[in-house]
Amino acid sequence: MHQKDFTLAEVYGAYEAFVTGTLGGITPVTRIDGRVIGSGKPGPVTERIASLYAAYLQG
Repeated sequence: MHQKDFTLAEVYGAYEAFVTGTLGGITPVTRIDGRVIGSGKPGPVTERIASLYAAYLQG
């Protein structure tokens, strides 16, 4: 994985997406502008990161 700037066209073609935040933790993104991202369900990377984050919070 890596971090970079990206275009909206790249977002529309993503296999999966998620956002992070203080209140939302790891939140899967399945649609942007009404367009389905990937399969329209949280992807394996998103699920893994969310699982690791949840385990971290539980200590």
